[in-house]
Amino acid sequence: MRAGRCRVETQCAEARHSSISYRVTQIQDVAKVSLEAGNSLWMVFSSYRACLAVVRRRQELVRTSDAEKWFGIMPEAVEAAKTAQQNGAAAKIVPLQVAAAPA
Repeated sequence: MRAGRCRVETQCAEARHSSISYRVTQIQDVAKVSLEAGNSLWMVFSSYRACLAVVRRRQELVRTSDAEKWFGIMPEAVEAAKTAQQNGAAAKIVPLQVAAAPA
């Protein structure tokens, strides 16, 4: 780590790099990932093209299954909030009566 760099910045950069690596592996669309990441196509392609080349040869450094696990991480508080929201929405649903078709 260089002098003057905060560890938090390094952790953020590591998380960003991992996220982009896994996303490139997951969807194999560098253009889409560059838009999502806010980087140029050139930057994402030059930094992550090795991931794509390796995936296509099936000698995967970043496996698709690992990418699914990465994006499947969910804090317990978020899961609890989603469940509560779904339960609350279900309680608000009013069943409609189906009218008989005219004869």
